[in-house]
This record gives sequence, C-alpha cells and structure tokens, in this order.
Amino acid sequence: MRLALRWTAVLIFAAWSLVLIAWLTLHWGILPRLGDWRPQIEAHASAALGTPTRIGAIRVHSSGWVPSFELIDVQLLDREGRVGLHLARVLAALSPSSLLALEPRFAQLLVDDVSLDIRRDRDGRFFVAGLDLDSGATAPADPAGIDWFFAQHEIVIRHGTVRWTDEQRAAPPLALTAVNLVLRNRARGHEVRLDATPPADWGAPFTLRGRFTQPRRARAGDWNQWSGEVFAELPGADVSQLRRHVDLPFDLDKGRGALRAWAVLDRGVVAQTTVDLALAEVSLRLAPALPALVLEQVAGRFQARYAAGRQGLDVEGLSFVTDDGVRWAPSTLRLGVERDGAQGAISAGRLSLDALDLAATARLAARLPLGAPLHAWLDALKPVGQVSDLVASWRGALDAPTSYEVSARARRFGLAAGPAGPAAVRGESAAGRPGLSGADIELQATDKGGRARLAMEDGSLVFPGVFAEPVLPMRQLDARVEWRRQPGATPQAPARIEVAVHDARIRNDDVQGQLNGRWHTGPGEGFGEGQRFPGVLEIAGRIDHGDATRVVRYLPLGVPAAARGYVQRAVLGGRITAGTIDI
Repeated sequence: MRLALRWTAVLIFAAWSLVLIAWLTLHWGILPRLGDWRPQIEAHASAALGTPTRIGAIRVHSSGWVPSFELIDVQLLDREGRVGLHLARVLAALSPSSLLALEPRFAQLLVDDVSLDIRRDRDGRFFVAGLDLDSGATAPADPAGIDWFFAQHEIVIRHGTVRWTDEQRAAPPLALTAVNLVLRNRARGHEVRLDATPPADWGAPFTLRGRFTQPRRARAGDWNQWSGEVFAELPGADVSQLRRHVDLPFDLDKGRGALRAWAVLDRGVVAQTTVDLALAEVSLRLAPALPALVLEQVAGRFQARYAAGRQGLDVEGLSFVTDDGVRWAPSTLRLGVERDGAQGAISAGRLSLDALDLAATARLAARLPLGAPLHAWLDALKPVGQVSDLVASWRGALDAPTSYEVSARARRFGLAAGPAGPAAVRGESAAGRPGLSGADIELQATDKGGRARLAMEDGSLVFPGVFAEPVLPMRQLDARVEWRRQPGATPQAPARIEVAVHDARIRNDDVQGQLNGRWHTGPGEGFGEGQRFPGVLEIAGRIDHGDATRVVRYLPLGVPAAARGYVQRAVLGGRITAGTIDI
C-alpha cells in the first residue's frame, strides 16, 4: 500500500510538472511569437470556423500567470467574399483548460467595435458572420466553429453594429447600433444578454435575455437541442415595422407603444410565448376579407401555448378602446383548440371568459374572423347585455359544431326579435322569432337541450306575428325554462324542438299572475325548415288581477280579427280579481 501511494504521488507530481512546463512553454515560448505565426493562425481559424478569416495584427500581453493577447482588425468573409463579421479589437485571456482540450479556450473574450452581418438567402438558409446556420440543410458548413464559440467561458461584445438582411422577403436591411452582448457558457448551460438601439423609426433601445440548458451528449452549438427561456423588453416601439421582417398572422398597419415578451423553448421548439403590451393607435386586419380593426389604445397580457395538434391562448387584463367608441373593460379569456394535424382545421375547442359585453362584441363582429354563420347570427339577433362566467366547449368546426356545451350568466340580456313569417291561415302573419330585453339569465345548454333561470325587472318580451302589439312590457318576470332537441327520424329530417316554461310569475300594468307553458315544433304543416312552425303551444295558469279592457291585447293573431274586434268593443271597463288560462 505504501508503494502504491508513493507511485501515485510521483505520477501526480509528474503530471502537474508536465502541465506547468507546458503552460510556461505556452506562456513564455509560444505566445510571444504569435505575431510571426499570423498566416498560419489565419489558415487554422479559417479551417476551424469554416469561413475565410483575416487578421490585421496580433499583440501579446504576458504579465502574470494568465496570458492574453490582442487581435486587431479581424474579418470573417462569407462564400461570396463579403465581410460577414468585422472585429476592430479582440482582447483574449487564455484559459488553462486549453491544455486539456488541445484547442484555444478563453476565460474571457472581449470584443470592441464589432460589425456583424446576419443574412437569410433566397433559399431560406441563414448565415451569421458568413457561417451557415441553417438547421434544415443536410449538414452545416462546419459545426466545429459554432461549437467552439459556445464552449468559451465568457464573451463580451461592446459598441457593436448588427445588420440583418433578408433576401427572401426583399426587405430593406435592418441595422442595430450600440450593441452590447454578454454570453456566458457553462458545461451544459448558456446565458446571454443583448442590449441594442434600433433605427429611429423603430423606437427606443431594447433588451434581450436568454437562459438555456442542453442535453448531456448534445453539441455545444446545436441550439436545436436547447431548452430554456428568452425574454425581450421594448420600452417604446413602432410595432408596425415588424411586418417588414416577420410573418404575422394578421395585417398590422400601425401601432406604437411598449411590450415585453417571453418565449419558452423545448429542444429548440417554441412551446409557449407570453406578451405584455400597452399600445396606442393600432390598426390591424385579422383576415383579408374583413375591414380593419382600429384601436385608440389596447393593453393586456397574451399567452400562447403550442403542442402537437393543440394550441391555447390565455388573455388577461385585456382592455381597449376602438375608434368608434367601443370600450372594453378589463377581462380574462382562455381558449384552447384542437386541430386536425399541426395546422389543420379546428376540430374541437374550449373557451372561458370572465366578462363579455355583448353589445361591444356585436359592434366588433364585422371586424373579427368569426365565420359567416356567426356573423349572420350576430347581425340578426343584435345581442346586448353583460355576460360573466362564460364556459363553452365544442367539437367540430367553430361555425358549425357537431356538439357543444355552454354555461353562462347574463345581466340586462336582450335579443332582437325576428320578422314575422309568410302569410298563414286566415290571412294573418305567422309568428316570428321572439325577442326580449332587460333579462337576467343563468344558462346551461348543450346541442341536445338545456335549462335557464330567467328574471326580469322593467324589461320586455317581443312576439312578432303573435300579438297585434308584439312588445309586452314586464315590470317583473321570473321563470324556469327547459328545452330539448331531438334528432329527426332520418339524418335529413329536421329535429323536433320542445320548450317548457315552469312557474312563470308575470306582473305588468295590465295583469299579474302565474302560468306554465309548453311549445314544440309542428308535424310539418306550417312554414320554415320542415314546415315545423309556428308549432303547437299549450299554456295553463291563473290571473290574480288584471285590467279587463286589456284582455284583447293578449288575444293572439290566430284568433279571427272579427272576434278580437268584438272583444275590444264589448269590454268597456272592469277589473279581473281571479281567473284561469287554458290554451
């Protein structure tokens, strides 16, 4: 054991002696002659980086145990001989790990006055400082140079200029000035911070930060394997400039303000993005066939999630004011959809919303991509009111779902009535679509049916084609409503619809009472789809008191006009103190 320990100590001493001799040889024997070996260094750097490299001069500083040297006027050329990267001055402090790696490793690389060119060619390949970084290519030009770059301990760039040229989009070059970059690399981690000043018409200086990790066996420069988070902050920007350089899912004509953004990467793929924004004078078009949506101001947080076949969007604190006076109070929205394939048609989804102004939504509908059926529905019904706690899920296309579930609360809810139908028996107009206003509703509905609790104060019900005076004012109305939709006997046959009203209490200037009612579509002898309308109506109830002269007002148009006229002329006064209704 003593002999083994003695030989182990001798070997450790010998190894450290060799390292020390090598380090001293490098420090005092090799580095001072770097200037003489400049042509060889250029050739080696060109081979390592995979791009022609030129060095104007080399200066060595060897005062201390950590040697350093300066490179003056360094140029990296792309394949066409253009300068992709120009470094006016590079100060490098050599790291002892260079002896173990058998290649130059630096404790710090300090670069002053750098000019970097980033370019995308017409084929979509990316070049940074002349290096081909296109991950879609069969093989990069030489990954060794990129791996070496991301293996250095710390790289600091000051007073730089970055120029972005996009030949594929034929966009004008974008130059960033006053660029300061700090990159720190560890065994499996990378941290970066970038501060830069965009052109004057873009806005104020911005900051970009990132922190990433990589799998154990991945190459240092293979960022397709990186996972982590990127953060960007633009305190003042003209976001309409983005359309020149970024493909947006909508046409953004103008907009200015501030924004912050986060992106979460998983193995090089964006899994989640978050954007906080506060913008003014925004004009965007969400689909080519829609008119522009102009917002005087908009603020909120937007978070998007991406996965195979699934996408999600959360919006928190969204508020805006449109150019035509629509004011949207702060609200929270969560939307998740499933797609047939990565970018196929929407096949299912779920939506939740804490607050919704129906009148504002209806006014905005013409400028939102809601689909033709929903546009037509909003135009016809003209909904108003404040909806809260809305939760909706569906399967199938958004504008033609095969199944759905909805629950919501609504205050001062209203829907416009539809016009009366074509002429029916006795020459009277057939019933149109009912309407209402001033209702408070709790709703649960599916494609097969549903139920609702209805409460109304100082509202109205509208029955076009049912009564001569279609608007029935209501001082108070409470009722429970249930409905069912039963499929037809064949896929082509229209569905049977049933609606039941339970314990309805009614009070207005004419009458006060209670009733129950039931309606269902007819056997196919009327009008409309499947000739199911106006259907069959049954009403039973009692009258606690009422104005006898207003009885004629509640006789439906199905009663012959002569009979209604007789009642109007015959009843000259009186009060109803008790009565029953059975229709």
